[in-house]
Amino acid sequence: MEIESLINQIIELGEVVRKHINTHRYQIDFLKDSSNWNQICSSLDVIGDTLYAIRSFHLSEFPSDSGLQYIYTYGLLQSLFLQQDGLRHLSEAFNITYNAPQTLLDIRGIRNAAIGHPTKQNQKGTRYYNYISRISMTKHGFDLLRHSKPKEFDMVNVDILTIVTLP
Repeated sequence: MEIESLINQIIELGEVVRKHINTHRYQIDFLKDSSNWNQICSSLDVIGDTLYAIRSFHLSEFPSDSGLQYIYTYGLLQSLFLQQDGLRHLSEAFNITYNAPQTLLDIRGIRNAAIGHPTKQNQKGTRYYNYISRISMTKHGFDLLRHSKPKEFDMVNVDILTIVTLP
Protein backbone atom coordinates (compact mmCIF):
# COMPACT_ATOMS: atom_id res chain seq x y z
CA MET A 1 0.00 0.00 0.00
CA GLU A 2 1.21 3.53 -0.69
CA ILE A 3 2.73 5.46 2.20
CA GLU A 4 0.28 8.36 1.96
CA SER A 5 -2.70 6.00 2.14
CA LEU A 6 -1.26 4.24 5.19
CA ILE A 7 -0.59 7.56 6.92
CA ASN A 8 -4.17 8.69 6.27
CA GLN A 9 -5.56 5.42 7.67
CA ILE A 10 -3.53 5.80 10.86
CA ILE A 11 -4.61 9.45 11.21
CA GLU A 12 -8.26 8.41 10.87
CA LEU A 13 -7.85 5.69 13.50
CA GLY A 14 -6.22 8.20 15.85
CA GLU A 15 -9.15 10.56 15.36
CA VAL A 16 -11.59 7.76 16.21
CA VAL A 17 -9.71 7.04 19.44
CA ARG A 18 -9.55 10.75 20.33
CA LYS A 19 -13.27 11.14 19.69
CA HIS A 20 -13.97 8.12 21.91
CA ILE A 21 -11.84 9.24 24.85
CA ASN A 22 -13.19 12.79 24.66
CA THR A 23 -16.82 11.69 24.71
CA HIS A 24 -18.09 13.02 28.04
CA ARG A 25 -19.36 9.70 29.42
CA TYR A 26 -16.03 7.95 28.74
CA GLN A 27 -13.78 10.88 29.51
CA ILE A 28 -15.03 11.04 33.10
CA ASP A 29 -13.88 7.46 33.67
CA PHE A 30 -10.55 7.97 31.91
CA LEU A 31 -9.76 11.10 33.93
CA LYS A 32 -10.13 9.17 37.20
CA ASP A 33 -6.75 7.59 36.45
CA SER A 34 -4.60 10.54 35.40
CA SER A 35 -1.54 8.38 34.70
CA ASN A 36 -3.48 6.22 32.28
CA TRP A 37 -5.12 9.29 30.72
CA ASN A 38 -1.73 10.90 30.17
CA GLN A 39 -0.34 7.67 28.74
CA ILE A 40 -3.20 7.60 26.22
CA CYS A 41 -2.74 11.26 25.27
CA SER A 42 1.04 10.99 25.05
CA SER A 43 0.82 7.83 22.95
CA LEU A 44 -1.66 9.40 20.54
CA ASP A 45 0.51 12.52 20.23
CA VAL A 46 3.68 10.50 19.56
CA ILE A 47 1.94 8.40 16.92
CA GLY A 48 0.63 11.56 15.26
CA ASP A 49 3.97 13.37 15.49
CA THR A 50 5.82 10.46 13.92
CA LEU A 51 3.34 10.48 11.05
CA TYR A 52 4.35 14.08 10.33
CA ALA A 53 8.00 13.04 10.24
CA ILE A 54 7.35 10.03 8.00
CA ARG A 55 5.18 12.07 5.63
CA SER A 56 7.80 14.81 5.39
CA PHE A 57 10.52 12.25 4.69
CA HIS A 58 8.35 10.74 1.98
CA LEU A 59 7.45 14.05 0.31
CA SER A 60 10.83 15.80 0.60
CA GLU A 61 13.84 15.57 -1.64
CA PHE A 62 16.66 13.61 -0.06
CA PRO A 63 19.48 16.06 0.72
CA SER A 64 22.81 15.94 -1.07
CA ASP A 65 24.66 16.97 2.10
CA SER A 66 25.99 13.89 3.94
CA GLY A 67 25.19 15.32 7.37
CA LEU A 68 21.58 15.96 6.44
CA GLN A 69 21.34 12.49 4.91
CA TYR A 70 22.17 11.09 8.33
CA ILE A 71 19.66 13.39 10.03
CA TYR A 72 16.93 12.26 7.61
CA THR A 73 17.81 8.58 7.96
CA TYR A 74 18.24 8.68 11.74
CA GLY A 75 15.02 10.66 12.08
CA LEU A 76 13.00 8.23 10.01
CA LEU A 77 14.28 5.16 11.86
CA GLN A 78 13.71 6.82 15.24
CA SER A 79 10.20 7.85 14.15
CA LEU A 80 9.34 4.25 13.27
CA PHE A 81 10.72 3.12 16.63
CA LEU A 82 8.77 5.75 18.60
CA GLN A 83 5.61 5.01 16.66
CA GLN A 84 5.79 1.39 17.77
CA ASP A 85 6.33 2.46 21.38
CA GLY A 86 3.30 4.74 21.12
CA LEU A 87 1.14 1.92 19.79
CA ARG A 88 2.37 -0.50 22.46
CA HIS A 89 1.68 2.00 25.25
CA LEU A 90 -1.71 2.95 23.80
CA SER A 91 -2.67 -0.73 23.75
CA GLU A 92 -1.44 -1.10 27.33
CA ALA A 93 -3.55 1.86 28.47
CA PHE A 94 -6.67 0.23 27.01
CA ASN A 95 -5.74 -3.21 28.40
CA ILE A 96 -5.36 -4.63 24.92
CA THR A 97 -2.72 -7.30 24.42
CA TYR A 98 -0.13 -6.09 21.95
CA ASN A 99 2.02 -8.64 20.17
CA ALA A 100 4.31 -6.97 17.69
CA PRO A 101 4.56 -8.91 14.43
CA GLN A 102 8.00 -10.04 13.33
CA THR A 103 8.16 -7.30 10.68
CA LEU A 104 7.93 -4.61 13.37
CA LEU A 105 10.52 -6.39 15.49
CA ASP A 106 12.77 -6.43 12.42
CA ILE A 107 12.36 -2.64 12.07
CA ARG A 108 13.38 -2.24 15.71
CA GLY A 109 16.38 -4.47 15.08
CA ILE A 110 17.45 -2.37 12.10
CA ARG A 111 17.04 0.83 14.10
CA ASN A 112 19.00 -0.56 17.04
CA ALA A 113 21.82 -1.83 14.83
CA ALA A 114 22.04 1.26 12.63
CA ILE A 115 21.46 4.13 15.05
CA GLY A 116 20.49 2.85 18.50
CA HIS A 117 23.55 0.87 19.55
CA PRO A 118 25.83 0.72 16.51
CA THR A 119 29.18 0.83 18.26
CA LYS A 120 28.67 -2.25 20.42
CA GLN A 121 25.49 -4.24 20.07
CA ASN A 122 24.86 -7.49 21.90
CA GLN A 123 22.26 -9.59 20.15
CA LYS A 124 21.44 -13.16 21.14
CA GLY A 125 24.89 -13.76 22.58
CA THR A 126 26.79 -12.22 19.67
CA ARG A 127 28.49 -8.83 19.76
CA TYR A 128 28.16 -6.68 16.63
CA TYR A 129 29.86 -3.50 15.51
CA ASN A 130 27.70 -1.77 12.92
CA TYR A 131 28.35 0.81 10.24
CA ILE A 132 26.05 2.63 7.84
CA SER A 133 27.85 2.78 4.52
CA ARG A 134 27.83 6.50 3.77
CA ILE A 135 28.23 6.07 0.02
CA SER A 136 25.21 3.77 -0.08
CA MET A 137 22.80 6.24 1.56
CA THR A 138 19.83 7.29 -0.56
CA LYS A 139 16.24 8.18 0.17
CA HIS A 140 15.43 4.56 -0.62
CA GLY A 141 17.81 3.04 1.93
CA PHE A 142 21.36 2.18 2.83
CA ASP A 143 23.76 -0.69 3.38
CA LEU A 144 24.40 -1.68 6.97
CA LEU A 145 27.76 -3.34 7.51
CA ARG A 146 27.96 -5.64 10.53
CA HIS A 147 31.14 -7.06 12.01
CA SER A 148 30.73 -9.87 14.53
CA LYS A 149 33.88 -11.99 14.62
CA PRO A 150 37.41 -11.48 13.40
CA LYS A 151 37.28 -11.18 9.62
CA GLU A 152 33.51 -11.79 9.50
CA PHE A 153 31.40 -9.05 7.94
CA ASP A 154 27.78 -9.10 6.86
CA MET A 155 26.03 -6.53 4.74
CA VAL A 156 22.33 -5.87 5.17
CA ASN A 157 20.58 -3.80 2.51
CA VAL A 158 17.97 -1.69 4.28
CA ASP A 159 15.11 -0.78 1.94
CA ILE A 160 13.36 2.23 3.50
CA LEU A 161 10.22 2.02 1.37
CA THR A 162 9.73 -1.63 2.26
CA ILE A 163 10.07 -1.11 6.01
CA VAL A 164 7.78 1.93 6.02
CA THR A 165 5.00 0.12 4.14
CA LEU A 166 5.21 -3.30 5.80
CA PRO A 167 1.79 -4.71 6.64
